Amino acid sequence: SEFKRPFAARTKNDQGVFDALAYFVKSSTSGSPDLRHTGYYVVAPISTSSLRTAKYSMWLELVTELAKEFPVVLVGQTYSKTPVSDMTAQEFTAQVDGLPGVVNLIDQTPTRSAMAIIQSAKCVFCVDSGPLYMAQSYQVPAVSVWGTHHPGVRIGYSPEYMETAVWNTEVCPASPCYAHSGFTSRCPRGEHQFLCEPMSTVSVSHLLDKLEIVKRRSTPKPLGTFAKA
Repeated sequence: SEFKRPFAARTKNDQGVFDALAYFVKSSTSGSPDLRHTGYYVVAPISTSSLRTAKYSMWLELVTELAKEFPVVLVGQTYSKTPVSDMTAQEFTAQVDGLPGVVNLIDQTPTRSAMAIIQSAKCVFCVDSGPLYMAQSYQVPAVSVWGTHHPGVRIGYSPEYMETAVWNTEVCPASPCYAHSGFTSRCPRGEHQFLCEPMSTVSVSHLLDKLEIVKRRSTPKPLGTFAKA
């Protein structure tokens, strides 16, 4: 598993891409943050598979909560077919447009642009998809949501990322099923299963609890006191 650890280097061109995106965000709407000088979270909720999709209403609530503390930048692509959860991906992006403290860059961030944004984030919130591994490649903290796969199969080499993985395996007796092509007869809802059960039961509190772990790691430890001689 040690050889699965992703790695990426930031190039001079990547820095230029990030500066251009930050300038675009700052100048596009009055009051928008300057990402070059402001801490921010990244949320990447989009997946092309129902097996790796959580409820968009959950992501919407999460974005709203996170934006109370730091700006939130959304990344991802909806060019490919995206599954419907409790709403479509397009309905989700329409609802996040205009939210205070939220910068919606969905469908505006090709791979290198997304990597440039993720590298400077305080934390990334995502499913088992590309943004998770982009975050790992730069050692940026990530709270990831898992369904059919045991997170240890893909991020088991990193205790830090395992600790902040959300995997509600207790709600499905077949988990992990390692399904790739679709739902199986072992799913709790049978033919009525349209989202992976462990992912569909993820709540905002699950993710915020993991964020607290990230914050504790980044909090400087108080200096110790010297004993009197």
